[in-house]
Amino acid sequence: MLRFNPERYRFQSIENTIRYFYPIGLALDDAEYVRFQGLKEMKDLVAAAVHNEQCYQETWVSFENEVKVQSKKAVIGSTYGQEPSYSANLIFEKSKQDNLTRIKELHFTVSLLGPYYTVIGQDKTIIHTVRNDQFQATNYLVVSPENGFNDSFHLICKLIEERFSGYQFIPAIIYQQTLKNISVQYNSIPHTTVFHALFNSHPDIYIDRKIGDDCFKITDWEVEGYNDSMDRKWQAYSSRN
Repeated sequence: MLRFNPERYRFQSIENTIRYFYPIGLALDDAEYVRFQGLKEMKDLVAAAVHNEQCYQETWVSFENEVKVQSKKAVIGSTYGQEPSYSANLIFEKSKQDNLTRIKELHFTVSLLGPYYTVIGQDKTIIHTVRNDQFQATNYLVVSPENGFNDSFHLICKLIEERFSGYQFIPAIIYQQTLKNISVQYNSIPHTTVFHALFNSHPDIYIDRKIGDDCFKITDWEVEGYNDSMDRKWQAYSSRN
């Protein structure tokens, strides 16, 4: 399912999580899809974490407030009741000129399906029309700490790992991978990726305009004791399909 070098990286746990919660090969309109046990368990997890107001406030809203205090920036919650994750956006730069607003933000999300999280920067433009309509476009995505996103990116990673013990950052080289024959219920997206399966569908990760290191924090996933004795250039992908 995933493409990576299993001798060097421990991404098999991500694949196992996806296989456990999602029926492979079943379409959304298939009667067997909704009866899949993993999906039922996913709904229970979301209900307990998000629909339970006390748990949601104590676990996530309190964390959003911590990010707001530590960063001294605006934080806007983006958790939805059908998606298997907590999520929010940190707005660290916003400018407006005439009918155009430009926003730089970081979307950070923590999965409810396993000990996974990730952070994606977005540079967005919003055009406001005279009829008060809005047209939004993402100029580019940022997949690692750079190009003005550096400090806030590092801060969010630090705070998540302190609050959610044992959670690991999933790098772009993994979460961008398309999952064949897997569909998600909470959005009609053209191709399901690892990001959609574990988190949500908020950032448009299909955008080609990206900056940063796709392999940011990938060393956190290295197999303990791994030693490339041949001193070959490492790569995330294996030769298998």
